[in-house]
Amino acid sequence: MSHRLFISLPFPNSFRQPVARVLGSVEAKLLPDIFRFVDPDLWHTTLLFLGDQEEENLADIVSAIQDAVDNFSGAFESVFEKIDYGPERSNPKMLWLWGSQALSQGLEELRDELQDSLIAYGVPFAPDNRRFTAHITLARLRQGFEGQARSKREKLLSLPEINKSLSVPALVDEIQLVESVLTPAGSEYTVFGTFQLGA
Repeated sequence: MSHRLFISLPFPNSFRQPVARVLGSVEAKLLPDIFRFVDPDLWHTTLLFLGDQEEENLADIVSAIQDAVDNFSGAFESVFEKIDYGPERSNPKMLWLWGSQALSQGLEELRDELQDSLIAYGVPFAPDNRRFTAHITLARLRQGFEGQARSKREKLLSLPEINKSLSVPALVDEIQLVESVLTPAGSEYTVFGTFQLGA
């Protein structure tokens, strides 16, 4: 049996509530037939996607993650600082909560530590060496959105400016190994393990 796994940074209620309040004013501006908003309980930052993993790999994955967090410099705090389209305004596919440059840098270092450890344990996955952009996906372009190309283009080009500034502290003190199951209603997540940074 295989499991579709990723490693993520979770967020507590104390983080989600102030973001949700600001998001309310943004949500009212967007066309409901184009964007589908993500349940705040599912908000997370994906550090590393591991893809489909066989049951026999799980023990090595858990050990690799534990070694990585033990070797990491420890917990740190940074901020998320704006709500805007992602990955770019010229081709909006999602609505993101964007992290600061310092947060992106810290999470990139953590991602690289995780990758090195997984490789050392021989876990099969596709390493990601791109520059890391810290973000949380707040909404996605609806997959069922169809129509004439001109109509779709016109709607996308008519999207309102968002670029909503805010400053929400984020404590990076734990990460999770999560299974994702795709359903017609969206992704369902099951946490396989939680790991404390520097513990």
